[in-house]
Parts: sequence; structure tokens; C-alpha cells
Amino acid sequence: MKASLLAPALLILLSGCATAALPRAEPGWTCASGSSGDGIDVRAIRTLDGFGRQRDVGVQWSVGGFDRGRLVLSAIQKSPGAGDPRTAPKELLISWSGFAGRTLKQRLLIVLHPAGDVPNPLDGTAMIPYMDGLVGAVISWQRIKALARGSPAAQISLIEPDGRVLRSAPVDLRRLAGLRQRVRLALDDSRAKAATFRKSCEPVAESSAP
Repeated sequence: MKASLLAPALLILLSGCATAALPRAEPGWTCASGSSGDGIDVRAIRTLDGFGRQRDVGVQWSVGGFDRGRLVLSAIQKSPGAGDPRTAPKELLISWSGFAGRTLKQRLLIVLHPAGDVPNPLDGTAMIPYMDGLVGAVISWQRIKALARGSPAAQISLIEPDGRVLRSAPVDLRRLAGLRQRVRLALDDSRAKAATFRKSCEPVAESSAP
């Protein structure tokens, strides 16, 4: 009888010891770096686990100041694991503010084209309506790159499907030329911080398991 009672008690004791011996989860870390100036903002963020191993890295940048500050070009890149994202993004986001509410309800196109040329609806990208007078569109980086080589003085136009222009703003694509170096500097600096993450990075709480 005593032996039969001792076995469950021993299992409970061993279970309790095993539970107590489990290591406590270490918090994660974020290592951020970036620069801001001349209407250009660049930011790189590395996410580490509690032991300093990289989970992912993201890069965000924006170039503003077009159309009296209402037009911004931006991109977001993210790479899982230990590597870095490609220096050039696949797509670029156009954000344009200051439009009346009725504009958001229309089926319109945003066209990036050489300055002085008439915008062609066939080159247009469907406008994305947001809220509070903000619209957007996504354009491939290859389109930006090709246009910058041939005609860095460009325009972005909001047009109706029949080609009627509702608004147009000049865009100097030469302002994008220094982005590659700025992104690389931000990535290098965030990597250096990750090497001394307990000193140079910010702790973040681990998400609790459901």
C-alpha cells in the first residue's frame, strides 16, 4: 500500500522539479538605426530573439516634399531570418493627400510619366482610395528605374480612364539616387548594434503562448 502511494507522489515531485528547472523565456530585442534629412527618411529595424539571434530585418524609407508636401514616395522591405533585404525594393508606394471626398469614390488612375508628356491611361495604375483625402498607388521599381535613366524629370498625374488630368505634380527622380547608400548605412549600423544587443538595442516582451 505504501509503495502504491509513493509512486504517484514521486511522479508529482519529479514533475514539479522539471517544471521549476525550465529556463525562463528571454525577452526579444529590436535594433533600430536610420537617418533623416532633405525630406528623406530611412530606417532599418532588426528583430532578435532573447539570445541575440536575428529573426528578421525590415527597411522603411520615404521621400517627400513633392506637390507642396502632399506627395510622398515610400517603400517597405522585410527579410526573414539572418539575411538582409535586397537594397532595391520590388515596389514603390505613392501617397497623395489633399483630395476632396468625391475623388475617393471615383475609378481613377495614377500615372508616372516623363515631364511634359501627356499621361497615357495604358501606363496607369489603379488609384487606391484611403480616407481623409488620401489616395495611393503601387508602382514597380523597374518602372521607376527605367524612367529615371531616360528622363529623371518626371511627373505623377491623377487621371480619369479617358485621360483627363485631375492633378499633376513634378517629381525629380534624381532624389532617389542616394537611397541605396543611406539604406546600406542604416543596415550596417543596425547590424553593429545587434552585435552588442544587450547594450545597444531595446528589449521587447515575448508574446505569450495561447
